[in-house]
Parts: sequence; structure tokens; C-alpha cells
Amino acid sequence: MRILTTVAGITAALLAAGSATAQEPQHGGQLVVGVVQGDPDTFDCHATRSIGSLYRLAPHYSTLLRYSSVNYPAIEGDVADSWEVSADGLVYTFHIRPGVVFHDGSSLDAHDVEASLNRVRNPPAGVVSARQAQFSAVASIEATDDQTVVVQLSHPDSAMLDILAGPFNCIYSAELLESDADYPARRVMGSGPFVFSDYQAGASWTGTRFDGYYDPGKPYLDSVQLLNMAMPAAVNAMAAGQIGTIVPSLSQADVDRIAQMQGDNVVAYPAIDTTVFFNAIMNTQRAPFDDVRVRRALNLAIDRRAGAAALSRTTSASGYGGWMRPGSEWERPQAELEQLPGFNPDIEAARAEARALLAEAGQENLSFTYLNWNRYTPMGVFLIDQWRQIGVTVTQETLDVGEFFGRQNRGDFDVTLIAIAEYSDDPTLRFSSMLSHSQNPRNLTFADDPAFDALFQAQAIETDPAARRDLALQIENEIMDQALYIPLFWSVRPMVVRADVHGFEVPNIASNYVGLDFGSVWLSQ
Repeated sequence: MRILTTVAGITAALLAAGSATAQEPQHGGQLVVGVVQGDPDTFDCHATRSIGSLYRLAPHYSTLLRYSSVNYPAIEGDVADSWEVSADGLVYTFHIRPGVVFHDGSSLDAHDVEASLNRVRNPPAGVVSARQAQFSAVASIEATDDQTVVVQLSHPDSAMLDILAGPFNCIYSAELLESDADYPARRVMGSGPFVFSDYQAGASWTGTRFDGYYDPGKPYLDSVQLLNMAMPAAVNAMAAGQIGTIVPSLSQADVDRIAQMQGDNVVAYPAIDTTVFFNAIMNTQRAPFDDVRVRRALNLAIDRRAGAAALSRTTSASGYGGWMRPGSEWERPQAELEQLPGFNPDIEAARAEARALLAEAGQENLSFTYLNWNRYTPMGVFLIDQWRQIGVTVTQETLDVGEFFGRQNRGDFDVTLIAIAEYSDDPTLRFSSMLSHSQNPRNLTFADDPAFDALFQAQAIETDPAARRDLALQIENEIMDQALYIPLFWSVRPMVVRADVHGFEVPNIASNYVGLDFGSVWLSQ
């Protein structure tokens, strides 16, 4: 068993591996991955909020830009060969790689990029764009010739390259968007390293090598198969050596069990805080969650330090921290964090304040139902106990992933779990889903917060890093004051990968959303 415990340990292990890591990548073989996120909810990258969908779709599509899987969070071109940004930050000019082709043999050019990104920015009637709000600064996207795309902004946006590197911004065939009503929601056809081959609902998703991929020699694998698995089955399969890895995350106890059973056949990677942040949100369309006193009380009741310690062995949702990822450049210092509501180390004082707020609101006997994804039942049990200690009675309703997201999207809940799961720490990406509901349907609190919107806009156009960081902290203050979102825990991700799998960089990346096309992965034969 190889267990990498520190940066130094990782480096030493890589050096010790020597010939294994330095050898030329080999072609052939099938990588089998266990996915514990349920079936994809749609085949449309632009519409989905689910990483479960992205795991299946990423191998088949290209994006304009992408995050480097070996130097995250650096941004590199995917179908863009190069780009320039004007001095005033308002014009982004992208030059498209020559010779990129779709899986049907047709050429991918600037017009496909234009059609795809405009579909995200300004979707046609009946088309869902889950990340439309991120493109609010974009005035136009235009192909000026077959190999050039110009993105014109109405005002500077410090996160524009991060936005355009988003892994959900798949480039579709403009011709098929016009001619095929099933594309892309029910038909998969892109320009990524693997051609869609087969989907068995509830079971598997398979892609085969695309010989026409623009990056010479890649992909190395003949095929990749993603198995839809419940966590216990995935852990058992990995422990038996039947699959190459499990995504998106495991508990530390599961990693330890697999490593113990497989020995040197696997590499165990240390846990890192990812860019996924779990929250409880309240439906302000239902009383009494339209009362800020009730919302603040529910936030104050939670002992996050105790929760992180208790949950760390049984679930990945166990990282302690504020709204900006622990360890990131945006993180609030601990002493300052403890001044925010809900992070006071004196939990009894916080709960006394919570009970007083409920009494003031006439909700001393508050009861409600907490809608939860069944994968995160332990966190729900913890929350119920926390709220019980301020006199609140909560019933947990757990659902599988499809029904869970369906209920959320219909607004059929009192309080529910969400994950603000972005691919970068940038504040624009971190907070864009929280913009007022009237301009952003992703906000499932169904509330408007003009003060939040103003701060968000200010940080987006701010080009001075220190000033922008200060605005991000002010946004955090506003979130805690309104308590529409109750911060819970960051997703902590240890991983274990079979030792014959090479070029799979996900264990070293803070984002769950980067490095998922498998184009650089190869197997020791």
C-alpha cells in the first residue's frame, strides 16, 4: 500500500517510483470508474447542476478554455489556441485551433463556439441555462471569421477567463442545435477524447477512443466506463480490485479499508478541502422562513467544530470553515471568522441567542421537514440534533438524487441541503448562484437581497486584488446577516486509485470538476 500523507511524501513517492512514473504512456485498455452520484439528470451540459452528469459528459466534449489538470488553477486553451484581452478589459479575442473536428466528422469552428456560449448566455425559449447569471457582464459573443471569436463585455469582469473555462460550457455543433431537437438533451455528440458509445440507465455509461481528437496521440485508453454505484457497492468493488477509482469522494474510513485490503495495488491520497461547500437553505415562500429571526436562530444553533469532528470519519461533508475555501487565497482568518454569527466558539451563548430570537418571532415550538439527499443522511442526523437543542423539532426526508433535485427545483421543501459546487475559488463563481431570485432562478431560497447583489457586482468589476478580497468578505458578512443560506461543511476528499492508473490528476486538484475527460489517463499493461 502506498499512502501519500504530505507534499514531501507525495514528491518522495513519485521520485521513488522513478521508472514507473517516467515511462512513456501506453495505449490500450479500459478504465472502469465507480460513480456514486446517481444517473445523469440530462445530457445537456448547459442545463445540468449535477456533477454526476458532468462525469459522463466531460469525456465527450471540449470547452473554449479549461483549467490545467497538472497546474490547477492555471487556465489553458482547449479549442482556443490563443487569446488576447484588451487593455480596458472589455474585449476578449479567441483564436480557435485549426483542425478540430466533432465526432461525426464535421469541423468545429468559431461559429460553433459562438452558438454554444450564446446558448448559455441567452438561452432560447424552453432551454435551461444553469449558469446564465455568470455571463451577466457579456454584451455579445460573435464569430468574426471561422477561426476567431470575440467576447464583448459591458463592464470589466475579473472572473471572465474563469467563467469561460467552466467545464459545463460544452461546445456543441451549431448545425445540430438547429437541426436536431434531441440535441444535446438526449443525444451526445462533441469533440472530446471519447465518443459516446452506450448508456444503460442505472448501470453504466461507456465512451470509446476518438481517433480524430485534436491532441495527437490522445486519448491513450481504448475506452472508459463509468458505473452507477451505491457507495457500499463501490467500496466493495474497489477493495476487490474490480474498478480503478471512485468519484467524487469517499470517507476516510472507506479509503483506509480499501488501502488495507489492496496493499501496493493502490495509491491512497491525503484528504484535501475541495471547492464544494454544503449549506442548508430555507424556502422563503413558506412561513416562518420569510422571517430573518427564524433563519438566524437556525444558523446560531449549529456547533460546526463539533460537527466537523464527528462527521470526518463517516462522510466527506466534514470540512470546517467559512464561505471561502480553507487554504485558499480568499479565506477569512480564524479570529475574524469567529466573530461571524454561527462561528462563535461559545456555542451555549449562541444557542441562548437563538432561543431568544425564536421567542421574539413567536416560534418557540417550531417544527419543519428537512429535505435531504440520501447520500448525506449522517449530516442530516447531526443537524436535527443541533436544532433540537434550541427547541426545534425536525423530521428528515431523504430521497435519491433524481427525486431530490426534482423536489428542490419545484420549490417543494421547507429547508433543504444544497452544495455550492463550483470549479474555482473565485468569488464571482462562488457567489453567482446566490444572486437575487428575480434575476437568477438558481437561487432556491426564492428571495431577493439587493445589498448582496450590489456587493457582488462591485467585486466582479474590481480589478485590485486586495480591494476585491475585502468586498468578498463584505459579501460573506451580508450572507450571514440575512441567513438565507446556513453554512455547513466543506467537502473533504481523500481518494484511492489503483496503482496501474496513470495520468489521473483529480486527487491532487481542489476542484472535483477538473480533469474529468480522461484524455491523459493511461494504464500499465
